[in-house]
Amino acid sequence: MCNNQLRIILLILPVAFLMACNDKPKEAGPFPVKSKVAHISLDGLSNELHKVVIKETIPTDKYIYLLVTEEDREFWISTGYREVAPGEEYYYREALLKTEFKSKEFGKTFDTIYLVTRLLDEKEMLEVHGN
Repeated sequence: MCNNQLRIILLILPVAFLMACNDKPKEAGPFPVKSKVAHISLDGLSNELHKVVIKETIPTDKYIYLLVTEEDREFWISTGYREVAPGEEYYYREALLKTEFKSKEFGKTFDTIYLVTRLLDEKEMLEVHGN
């Protein structure tokens, strides 16, 4: 009886192996991922549209550091140099959150700063995003 069970197992095992090799991975279409953290993804990159008001500017040769407010939050952002003034409203979508960021040009370390890819005024925002 033991030999019969061993023979059955030896016959079933290769058949099961061959059947498993014919299985293809199951593919699913894209699906939206909802996160409870709206502003920052796991890698620190934000892609949500932000509207900020400039409070303070610190220009350098290549970059401009801006103290901004968004609703009731106040924080620092940095972007490529452009002319801006306190009180003006600007928009950005892509930003990378950095902590303990040392500005070599400015010689200051920011506890928290967002490195903004592109800062847009309202006209530029409407041209680019159309909303």
